[in-house]
Amino acid sequence: MLLFLHDQLQRRERLRAIADDVLHEDFQKELGLTSINPSKIADRGRKDSYMEKRAKKKKFEVADNETIEQCLERMKREGYTPIRRIEEPIFQEIKKDGKLVIEPCGRKIIFEGKLQ
Repeated sequence: MLLFLHDQLQRRERLRAIADDVLHEDFQKELGLTSINPSKIADRGRKDSYMEKRAKKKKFEVADNETIEQCLERMKREGYTPIRRIEEPIFQEIKKDGKLVIEPCGRKIIFEGKLQ
């Protein structure tokens, strides 16, 4: 519980920062800990960095103010290669002669990218 409070007070965002605090002897005495195995904390650090890895696949939607080429360039900057293009129609409801009619009004273009 004390470790959690310390984390909140110090505004730690990463497990690595918390693990570094726990390895200090003064901090261990304050918490009443007698011994901490640094190798166990190192394992936690590896798991933390593993969680930060980017997704292998990511979807990129072409924005209204963006061309397809600009979207593909954005994918390339983020390290992704396009593997699939998806087009989804956009519909709107219009009242004609008192009846509700659904008509296409545009399309949404989405690229699926694979991490290079």
